[in-house]
Formats: sequence, structure tokens, C-alpha cells
Amino acid sequence: MALARKEYTRMYSTDSSDGDYVSTKNLSDMETSFNSNEYIADDGQFSMLAPLLWQIQKMQEEFDELRRYIESDEIVAEIDGSNLPKSKPKITGSLWNDKGTVKIA
Repeated sequence: MALARKEYTRMYSTDSSDGDYVSTKNLSDMETSFNSNEYIADDGQFSMLAPLLWQIQKMQEEFDELRRYIESDEIVAEIDGSNLPKSKPKITGSLWNDKGTVKIA
């Protein structure tokens, strides 16, 4: 999966002209229900939602780790541009070394 491609479908819209519209009141009710842990407190809801909640929690942990990784600059790699062409390539988007500065053609 490439990060540039969207792989999900939205769950709802706040635009009243959309078929999947959720009103401001319903959004508020959703938030209140979530904040009061109704999905955990109600045994019937919890047993139905448990597998989904488990998976969403795992995804949240992944997002948190990605955020930590990005914010920590761990993804900043040393790039050795000494092997790049010393003159601007004819191919758009190619990298080249302009007196020690890496540029994109």
C-alpha cells in the first residue's frame, strides 16, 4: 500500500447535502457517549464492539508510533549526494548535485 493512495472510505459527512450526513446533534451525542465510556459500560454493546475496539486500539498504537517516529527525526537519513550527476538531468524529478546542494530537476 502506498501512502499516496487513499485506502479508506469516510464513515460519515458533516455536509447536509451528503447521503452519509450526521447532524451536529448526533455528533455531539456520539462524543458524549464515547467520553462517558458507554461502549464499555454497556455489556451488550461491549460484547458486540469488542473485536472492533481491539483493532481500532491497535491502529491507534500504530499511529502513535508513526507520529513518535516522525517527530523524533529518526527518518532523517544521511544522504550521500556525491554519486549524483553534477549537471541538471533532462529527466524531470531527477536528483542532481549542484556544488554540494542536492536539487531536483
